[in-house]
Amino acid sequence: MTTTFKPLLTQEDINSTPRLYAQDGQGHNATVHHHLFCAAIDWFITEIDEDGQEAFGYVKFANQEQGELGYISISELNNLLQERFYGANDLRFLIEKDLHWTPKPLKDCIN
Repeated sequence: MTTTFKPLLTQEDINSTPRLYAQDGQGHNATVHHHLFCAAIDWFITEIDEDGQEAFGYVKFANQEQGELGYISISELNNLLQERFYGANDLRFLIEKDLHWTPKPLKDCIN
């Protein structure tokens, strides 16, 4: 069975997410609109550019107590997913979008 690659975020997801800098200065009160995850990393997306290629949010590695705010390359995550998971069947590169996510303040996601 062949699975077709689907980008992590749909155009509807991109359109419904605030643009970069829209929540600037809100820190942990910024609203997280999307949660992406793999076995060792969680990405909490607060803002995204109009092309859906670059986002801003909080990244948390499973083996670290704290994560950090910063830019997230959605295009790079999509490439890893397409080439390594779908292309090479390497489960280490399975990245998923939380389909049951409800937007909430970042402070509620990282505590």
